[in-house]
Amino acid sequence: MTTTAINRQPEGIRAGGQFAATLKSDDVQALAPRQSLAQVLHLTSLPVGDSRTITPAVHGFEGIDTITVKNIGLPPQASAVVFVEPASGSSVPASPGTRAELTVTLPVSANVAELHDDEWSRRGAREATQYAVERHLGLTGPYVVSVPGLPADSASLDNDGNLSFTFHESFSTTDGAIDPEDLKSWMEPYQELSDPEVRSRLQEAITERYNER
Repeated sequence: MTTTAINRQPEGIRAGGQFAATLKSDDVQALAPRQSLAQVLHLTSLPVGDSRTITPAVHGFEGIDTITVKNIGLPPQASAVVFVEPASGSSVPASPGTRAELTVTLPVSANVAELHDDEWSRRGAREATQYAVERHLGLTGPYVVSVPGLPADSASLDNDGNLSFTFHESFSTTDGAIDPEDLKSWMEPYQELSDPEVRSRLQEAITERYNER
């Protein structure tokens, strides 16, 4: 009796109803390493006018959802070549990326719809809430100071009571990078909006404004 050897293909690899003729590779392409906060704050890697969004996994700030950084670039008057030693004829370009626009979105824990005593859908509820938030952050009033040549800072409140903010910063740099410690200080006022004590004061201000109508 003659026995014929049957070459079986590896289990689970099919081609046209039959086992495939080639083995499946077990190689897995390595994932790109996550950039650090310091790395994403280097605006030299971000063209002027472009933006990048920093997630909580990277920035690590409690009470903040996402931070979107847009490179505004240098002020027009600072874009010319700066001469260090006119006699020698040597020159260096001005440092890039010294102005930035930042948009901060807050998590659900900072939703302000629940701070309104009356129904959120009632006329004037959203206006009173936005007014109180802007006053709390100093976005309105006689002493507001904006970065020259850039739009005023602003707060946005959607129909569900979620907050986001857009503000501008001008910073000194030799390498076109925002200092992570500076970013931390910029985030502190927005982080406060998840604090129970701050929310209690904000609720009082909302109620007062609403009753003034």
